[in-house]
Amino acid sequence: MTLWYTSALYLSMAIIFSSFYIITKQTLFNYTDNILSSHASKVVEIVKKQNIGMHQYLADQGFLQEFSAIPGMLVVIMDSSGQTISGTVGIDPKNKLFKKLFNLALDTKKPFFNDQDINGSTMRFLVSPIEKNDKFNGVVLIAHPIDIIQMSLNRLLTIMGAVFLGLSILTILGGYFLANIGMQPVAALSNKLKKIEMENLEEQIINSHTGDEIEELTKTFNELLDRLREALKREHQFIVNVTHELKTPLAILQSSVELILSKKRSAKEYKKVFSEMLIDIKKASIMFNKILELAWSKAENVKVQGRVFDFSEFIAELQDVAKKMSLSKDITISGDITGGVKLFGEKDKLARAILNIIDNAIKFTPKHGYIRITLHNKNNVIVKVQDNGIGITREDLPYIFEPFYRGVTLYTNKGSGLGLAITQGIIKAHNGIVNVNSKMGKGTTVIVTLPTLKNPA
Repeated sequence: MTLWYTSALYLSMAIIFSSFYIITKQTLFNYTDNILSSHASKVVEIVKKQNIGMHQYLADQGFLQEFSAIPGMLVVIMDSSGQTISGTVGIDPKNKLFKKLFNLALDTKKPFFNDQDINGSTMRFLVSPIEKNDKFNGVVLIAHPIDIIQMSLNRLLTIMGAVFLGLSILTILGGYFLANIGMQPVAALSNKLKKIEMENLEEQIINSHTGDEIEELTKTFNELLDRLREALKREHQFIVNVTHELKTPLAILQSSVELILSKKRSAKEYKKVFSEMLIDIKKASIMFNKILELAWSKAENVKVQGRVFDFSEFIAELQDVAKKMSLSKDITISGDITGGVKLFGEKDKLARAILNIIDNAIKFTPKHGYIRITLHNKNNVIVKVQDNGIGITREDLPYIFEPFYRGVTLYTNKGSGLGLAITQGIIKAHNGIVNVNSKMGKGTTVIVTLPTLKNPA
């Protein structure tokens, strides 16, 4: 990137310097050309008006002496045959250069400028053909030395080259100095990051407060470290929770096996112990299945493999299941289900997700309470499960989707604490969202919003 900036700077300076040189050169030559054109027009005008010999008239009027007084000025008048008939003092009428310019004027029939060397001096000629009554009468040559202009331009070019070289050196040194200063925060940031490992993620990169991209980069890295730290905490807590949940049934199984092996038992005693072991094995199996479901729902870029099905019939079936699940508590299950709603997804997993919500509603709704299960299709598919249960505290509400989390209202109830985490993961995998509204003592409303999905095939 620095190379590109340096190249762009050099190119810009080269364009500026070149443009200045070209404009200066053009200005100086334009000034000389204007002087030559002014003098040439006077001479041509006088020559055209005279019907007598041009040489005699110009000599009588002393016209050319006026130009001879101008330092370096040269005037040559040639007739239609190319003979030099008059000129300023000191010219050589037989100079081949005049004949050459005459021939060029004869060919072009138009005025033109031409630079020529005469006696070691560079002269700028204005060659003006003389025509009268559409007849070629001769040529007027007017020249002025341009050595001073060339010397000035050469000196200007030398000065500009020196300035360009000096600016280039200053640019390189200044760029190197500024790059070192600018890269110091980046180097410090890099060294700091190299020292941060799993054991010291609590450390933060010191904010430079420079108000530039470095400060923004520092903030971004600190936010990344915060996210990594929180992710590792959740992972650690997840492992601790899984271990805790499986520790009890495994300990019971171990003690049961040790008890059986301690001495011989009757068939009835063996059957009783094996029945108790089977209960614990089933609990552990359920826990493992829930962990697998949670792992699936939390996987990155999980792709839903399913089919299009009647979502209205699906919710109606779950409503019937809810009625059977709530019989022991005499809970009234009602709701409004919009018919004809189609959805693409994995039916079994969506059933697991919504049944987890229904199960929680039944669990925390008192006897003779009510639960409403509704389905509407307004731009999105919306499933709402509303109860008049004990509700969720404001402190617990932000954490209810975390695995194994049990709030203060849940301690007296059995459960793994994975249900809502699994629900959220499944709904998210189907490009949906889950929202929960709750007030203590007034109940809870869970809203599942799903887009109308189409079969990707």
